[in-house]
Amino acid sequence: MSGPLPTATAFRAAMSHFATGVTVVTTWWDERPYGLTVSAFCAVSLDPLLVLVSLQRTSRTSALIAQSGIFAVNILAAEQQAVAVRFASQEERHAVLAEIPHQRGITGAPCLEEVLACVECRVVASYPGGDHVLLLGQVAALSTALSTAAEPAASGEPLLVYRAGYRRLHPVVTDGAGGGDSGEVKQ
Repeated sequence: MSGPLPTATAFRAAMSHFATGVTVVTTWWDERPYGLTVSAFCAVSLDPLLVLVSLQRTSRTSALIAQSGIFAVNILAAEQQAVAVRFASQEERHAVLAEIPHQRGITGAPCLEEVLACVECRVVASYPGGDHVLLLGQVAALSTALSTAAEPAASGEPLLVYRAGYRRLHPVVTDGAGGGDSGEVKQ
């Protein structure tokens, strides 16, 4: 099959059909915290513990992570849409983070309060990916809402992005014909 390559617009529209979680990736550099909203994040390996984040190559935070060698992935709760929007803005990122309750983790990277989880990493590799850079991080520390926030996130459910909009999880309702009655995945 040959023909013209898809356009960036068509590619973005197709990819918007894939629901993904929303995170804020943070770092600490030159006595200041920085962060930005990221939806391209995944677990890579259990031995050693590795994660991958994809950041816009031209972002200041991406450059600062390269210099600091550390980052934290803060997995946002459904109620934290306003946090995601703030970190997605073009405001000076350290000013935004200064207004969001956080604490420095063991790597020095900021962990936001009331997130579902904070995954602290040390950069072990960086790969070019077109207009993005792919950062491979070895996990140095983990915390969850139950162990880092005074009050855990209200729902315990993640903030999602789907079709270019923020979403929440909804339980799957079955009619009983599928064998499950709760919509839960059976193992």
